[in-house]
Amino acid sequence: MKKLEFSAGFLLLVFSLFVCWEARKLGIGSYRTPGPGLFPFYLGLLLSALAVFYLLKTWRSRRLGQETHLWQGLRWGKVMLVLSLLLAYALLLETVGFHLCTLLFLVALFSWVDKQRWYWIYIGSPGITFLFYAVFELWLKIQLPPGLLRL
Repeated sequence: MKKLEFSAGFLLLVFSLFVCWEARKLGIGSYRTPGPGLFPFYLGLLLSALAVFYLLKTWRSRRLGQETHLWQGLRWGKVMLVLSLLLAYALLLETVGFHLCTLLFLVALFSWVDKQRWYWIYIGSPGITFLFYAVFELWLKIQLPPGLLRL
């Protein structure tokens, strides 16, 4: 298992360095005039840093003799519930609308998946929904599906 994890980390590191190399060919640009390769270059750098941390973690756990199983302790019922909620959100977003669909999705997540306190369910869900609305609709001017409420 540790060999596979180390190999995966090494391949991830090689891939991220390849992304940086190819993004550099696109042209990174400067601070004032960023080029098309700026964003992929920094994403490749971030990915390579994460790969190095993963390699160090794998090497250290192998040295200490710790063996962890990949799927041990995973709560499959909750995973299936989250996947079902995400599928329902994607299918209902256009017809129900962004506001109501996001509010119901967050209420379901906060109350069914991992029980939260009442204020997260009844105050946090509308607050997060409004925050998403403010960022996407008001600030970025991205039109969200109005749905049934026509908001």
